[in-house]
Amino acid sequence: MGHIPEDFISNLLDNIDIVDIIGSYVPLKKSGHNYMGCCPFHHEKTPSFSVVQSKRFYHCFGCGAGGSSIKFVMEIEKLSFVDAVSKLAAIAGMDVPFVNNGSNKLSIDKVLYKINQLVFSLYKNNLLKDKAAQSYLQKRGIIPEIWDKFQLGYSTAAWGNLEEVIKTNPEININLLKQAGLWIENKNSYARFRNRIMFPIHNIQGKIIGFGGRIFNDSSQNQPKYLNSPETIIFKKGNELYGLYQAVKYKDISKNSQSDNSFLMVEGYMDVISLVQHGISNVVATLGTSASHQHFVKLFKYTEKIIICFDGDIAGRRAAYRAMQQALPVIRADKVINFCFLPEGHDPDSYILKHGKSGFENFLKNSESLSTFIFNNLAKELDINSPEGRAKFVSYLRAIVNKVYDEIVKEFLLEDLAKKLELDLERLKNMLAVNTTSSFNNPNINTNINHTNHIQKTAQIVNNYGHNKVLKKAASILIQFPELIELVKKYSIIDEHGDQDNLILLQLIQIIKEGACTTGQVLDNWNEPQSKEYIFQLALIEHLVNKKELELELEDILQNLNKFNKGYEIEELLTKVKANGMGTLSNDEKLKLTELLKEK
Repeated sequence: MGHIPEDFISNLLDNIDIVDIIGSYVPLKKSGHNYMGCCPFHHEKTPSFSVVQSKRFYHCFGCGAGGSSIKFVMEIEKLSFVDAVSKLAAIAGMDVPFVNNGSNKLSIDKVLYKINQLVFSLYKNNLLKDKAAQSYLQKRGIIPEIWDKFQLGYSTAAWGNLEEVIKTNPEININLLKQAGLWIENKNSYARFRNRIMFPIHNIQGKIIGFGGRIFNDSSQNQPKYLNSPETIIFKKGNELYGLYQAVKYKDISKNSQSDNSFLMVEGYMDVISLVQHGISNVVATLGTSASHQHFVKLFKYTEKIIICFDGDIAGRRAAYRAMQQALPVIRADKVINFCFLPEGHDPDSYILKHGKSGFENFLKNSESLSTFIFNNLAKELDINSPEGRAKFVSYLRAIVNKVYDEIVKEFLLEDLAKKLELDLERLKNMLAVNTTSSFNNPNINTNINHTNHIQKTAQIVNNYGHNKVLKKAASILIQFPELIELVKKYSIIDEHGDQDNLILLQLIQIIKEGACTTGQVLDNWNEPQSKEYIFQLALIEHLVNKKELELELEDILQNLNKFNKGYEIEELLTKVKANGMGTLSNDEKLKLTELLKEK
């Protein structure tokens, strides 16, 4: 069986009435333009379950359930996506087409999973045969039980050390090994990993998606200490965490060393393995990249507290600061992050070897809260006793606070920082221009403006609403009219490192580009629980003008956001020049600055 084409899904949703589908399971009553009933997914006496017929989606204000007709049937009948589509297609009298590209071969992702499993088996057998590799692990204090738990292996020093996999599996060839990231071809042709202790990287389902390798003797002294698989179809470093699969698979709350069930985020494979062996459970590591927004979204599914435990040197603290920026939009009153920095010269592995489990646990008890970390980090860079330093502190703080979704967190964060700065809370808020009425949970996007004058420049709307409100407006129009995605493709409007509204609009655009053609499909594919209620609110906004006027308004917004982002890029490059001179810019940056200034 192949896949179901996206255009068929869109046609199916167009040809069924969501009120008829849901009404066959739930008693619905007309309420204004929509229909209301008691939610079938949680117990309630007062109806909070809304079906929006015109936009073809449902939403429960009580439990947050929602999506398209397909999602409803999947949830209510406990069906797979394909079975739910087939059921609805039968109701609509439509035949479901399955596209298999005329081939019965395994899909490329399944082939790569198979290759990784075969290569792991080879690495595992190599380790069992090689005394030097075993001796290295024993010297590091890693016991065979942990070898098995993390499926450690060894890649031999031979340049063609994967040839055995090809010989014993005729369907595997060099090209497929390259696609799996295991083989390199340039002037020469050779295996990527040679003479290394191998660390398979698993997804949450336990499938091997990539590898990490560490040198362990002097013969590899000209090689990097750690080497990771490159990104492939099945391996995206910004989405995966080393050790998460093992933490979830072997989870035992009654034996968990962290009484609050927190997770530690560290920087290396050996840190994870050493801590787990010493009884510190729930440990994960990033995969040679900075911690990403998606890392925190994923990890918060399993815990309410993350402790970022990095080296205490400048590089470690900078990495923690970057991680904090990615975590801010995900933090909630019940989803917190703390920070713990090891003494100079130590990493988690060396510290626990020296001080033991109890010493490490005591060290974790002194981890810094978010507000303390922010204050300490900025106070080290700025003279907060001078007016200029305090002004810069507030300026930097504004950028941080604007990334916090949760208004409870924002309020207490500011309260604590105000005390540390010895400022009145309201005065600090005024300096930050922070509105503590939630713009996330209650977007309050004003749709009652005079849209007949849609030709006016959106710069005026920016002045009326504020930059974020414009992004929310654009998101609201797009989520209700995904077909307007063609307008977005004409402009460069998104800064991936921007605040929460930029991130949400970026994710929304990506979902639509990947094939979501209706509001319901967008909601079905929105997988971040922290912002899902906000997305539903955007979808529920009643725009008081027709689609054509909204299209013109969206184009005005996109044009001005495009100018805004270009201006920001110019400012960023010029700031770099003013600080350190033109010579600090790369050739690409110089060319980009020239082009941007010409356009301006």
